[in-house]
Amino acid sequence: MSKFDDLFKLYDCNINDEAVKADIDRIIAKNYQANNNVEVYKQCLSQIDLTSLNGTDTDTEIISMVNKVNGFKSAFPHLPNVGAICIYPALVPVVKEHLQEPIGIAAVSAGFPASQTFIEIKVAETAMAVMEGATEIDVVISIGKFLEGKYEEVYEELSEIKSACREAHLKVILETGAL
Repeated sequence: MSKFDDLFKLYDCNINDEAVKADIDRIIAKNYQANNNVEVYKQCLSQIDLTSLNGTDTDTEIISMVNKVNGFKSAFPHLPNVGAICIYPALVPVVKEHLQEPIGIAAVSAGFPASQTFIEIKVAETAMAVMEGATEIDVVISIGKFLEGKYEEVYEELSEIKSACREAHLKVILETGAL
């Protein structure tokens, strides 16, 4: 028996849409009033990644997006800036060159969004994005492997990717809708 089988026994993983909706409704009812205020909304803004993941992205379009972030404080001095700019790995140098604000540079990596490529490619792409200036790496777990019960393989893959991140933060997207 693997450590993952033991782990899954600790949690009820047999959930359905109705149970999720009921939990969401309960959480909102309990916390809505305390969080329905300007300060919480400002905090939410500061945690959003301004993202462009279009296959048609150009340097010029990304520079324009970066310039909006650079000018945000002047236009909206009462609001915090976004948390990061998120782009494909090849555009990290463009963002790094033009970004003047102290916010993160997030790069999707590891065969994003499908995660259907070789582990060597995932690790190399991640390491290159960090080398070019990414401060955060966003990846999607290998959903197919997870659905096949290859939990150890998914774990090892994420561990290798995390090592390639060095000091950069790793955000793992679970794709819970597919799971």
